[in-house]
Amino acid sequence: MPKKKARVEIIPLIDVIFFLLATFVLVSLSMTSQPGVRVNLPESETSQPHELAETVTITVNDKNALFWDKESVTFGQFLQRIVRFKNECAEKGKVPHVLFNADTHAGYGQCATLLDEIRKAGIEKVAVETRVKKTTGN
Repeated sequence: MPKKKARVEIIPLIDVIFFLLATFVLVSLSMTSQPGVRVNLPESETSQPHELAETVTITVNDKNALFWDKESVTFGQFLQRIVRFKNECAEKGKVPHVLFNADTHAGYGQCATLLDEIRKAGIEKVAVETRVKKTTGN
């Protein structure tokens, strides 16, 4: 009886490699960090992406609660942190950026006050985050 030759089946190996690659990609995408608290952003037709280097995210939710990145802060803590953030960036020789996002139901007065305090701290690079407005084809 002739001896059978061993064969290596490569098709199942390719399937396993593609499965591992797809799993790695999905896990990597889920690990991206969002610097702010989730809020219902207003829409804008002129929205543009922003860079996150030397950036802090200030958020006002629908209940007018104030957040520094994802940490809840009081107005007094916000005032201290914004000045400290500006000074730390100046020491590093970097330009400070503030990403301001507020819920569509956040109070206009509080948002205007926060933006004014950011400007008083000497920070000029402020981006107001919005959602891209969905256009309907006519």
